[in-house]
Amino acid sequence: MVTVLIMPIELKIIRDRLMSGNNPWDFMLYTILLVSCRMFLREDEVGSMTHGTVNNDITVVKSNGNVEGIAFQIKGKSDHVPVTLMMWWDHELPEFCPVRHLLAWIRISGIKEGYLFPSYNFLQADIMRNPNWDGNCTQGIAYTDVLATWKNLCSTLLTREGRWGAHSGRKTAYLFGVWGGGQDSDLMQSARHKTVKHAMKYKKDAEFLLSIAQQNMHDAQLSTPKWRSIFCNQHQLAMTLNSASRPFYQPLDKLAAVFLDDKCGFGNNNVTKQCRVIGEKILLFSHDYGVIDNSKAELTKVLQTLDPSIASRISTLHGRIIEELEEKINSNTNNNTTTVTTATDESVAKAAEAPQEKKKRGGEWDHEARCTIGGIKDPAEKVHKIREIHSCAVAVKPPEMTDACRTFFKDCATPLIQCLSNHFCNDINQFVALYAKNRKLPHSKFRTLCSGKGPSCMGNN
Repeated sequence: MVTVLIMPIELKIIRDRLMSGNNPWDFMLYTILLVSCRMFLREDEVGSMTHGTVNNDITVVKSNGNVEGIAFQIKGKSDHVPVTLMMWWDHELPEFCPVRHLLAWIRISGIKEGYLFPSYNFLQADIMRNPNWDGNCTQGIAYTDVLATWKNLCSTLLTREGRWGAHSGRKTAYLFGVWGGGQDSDLMQSARHKTVKHAMKYKKDAEFLLSIAQQNMHDAQLSTPKWRSIFCNQHQLAMTLNSASRPFYQPLDKLAAVFLDDKCGFGNNNVTKQCRVIGEKILLFSHDYGVIDNSKAELTKVLQTLDPSIASRISTLHGRIIEELEEKINSNTNNNTTTVTTATDESVAKAAEAPQEKKKRGGEWDHEARCTIGGIKDPAEKVHKIREIHSCAVAVKPPEMTDACRTFFKDCATPLIQCLSNHFCNDINQFVALYAKNRKLPHSKFRTLCSGKGPSCMGNN
């Protein structure tokens, strides 16, 4: 039986399992698997990565501290000399972004030099329990431990048989590359195959599987990261092109602290015991907006960047401002008909002169795209939009939502996303086939169809 690869949806299942606990070892294991799948690395190659293998000359760091890509010097069994491979930031599919997971892991572990991924014994004895540990990781994870991770996780979590092992990561990287639109020569260079014969065998497997997936999972490519070239051959030219980023480079542990402490808001707290929360929050971070959570300031920042020509969005923003002003007025009056004329803010005075409406119940948070879902005709696109909205609201407390928004998440988004994840393994194609009769998805009251809980839903029994 040949070594088998995994699909993006299966890697997502593995992530959900490893991030569900609060275990640094599990967080590291997912980071290892992800790095292997995105950089064509063998088990021994990812285990031997150190702070010293970071190539700071072409690591891309913006002036605001955002890390766009981390370059590594890798020497595998087929490489006569070390080669330079880039680990890119993924803006579209954060669960498959190796940079944000690696930076988070470096900050969680506190590793400042030496191996990036320690052995289990070193993690437990030195990093977790030794208060005098100096941040130097002197014992990396063994090849056999990485191999066992592939076998145990895949055989336990995936509903198919296979020989999971030494080349699963590299084969999965080929699948990601082909499904993500990579070219033959670029993929072969990145994988560092000895012969074209080996490269073509890997590629044909991935291409064939893509053809099958396209006939059964229309969003197969949408759920796969877009390919970005990772192999650097012209090092001197790359250094020249990266000259604007080089002054902002810092050691990896410093970049990790900026990312998790400053940008994700964890401060100088002990993050070792916050792995689950960190795993959730790093998915909400974007270079453009920071962490999109329940912070009113962050929400305002996002809304202010929208194109003012989009009337519906301006209307939403304007409506929220008026509602806030009306609540301020109502809180300072004894009845709903009192007009506030002493306010110094001109906008407050204008709002006070307008006919008073019934005070809004609930909080103020709502997602701008919620009201557009009913107009989406394609069921799969509608599910994607609901999932996008749901991911933005995971940190929002229900009392902070508007009544309409809270009802939407209770009756629609939460049960629908739970059903999609728990009962269909996030296979939107199968989900739509069951629930979108005549290409109409009854999303508004989805809770009446399935609560999303339990091993299966009513229609999936």
